Amino acid sequence: MVRHPKNSVESPITGKAGDSRHLFPAADQYKRERDNFRRIKEDLVNDPEFQEKFIAVHDNKVVGTSDERLELSIEMSKKFPKGSYFIGKIYTPPKGN
Repeated sequence: MVRHPKNSVESPITGKAGDSRHLFPAADQYKRERDNFRRIKEDLVNDPEFQEKFIAVHDNKVVGTSDERLELSIEMSKKFPKGSYFIGKIYTPPKGN
């Protein structure tokens, strides 16, 4: 058994070890957009314009909103056919007592 460094996987095509972060660039982009959503969400959660809406994030910016996830997903796949984006929901924060 050959041991490979951390984040290294064997390519099913070449049989050689390589850095897994470079084999799946779309996954890295998706994770980056997800992390951007998590950062942006903190600013949007108290904004009534975005509460209870799905938002799409691309390049650290809100690029779309909708009440329906499917509708927004279709719109974003047309807008960014080769790019990545993340769709998440902004929930209304609970009211304090």
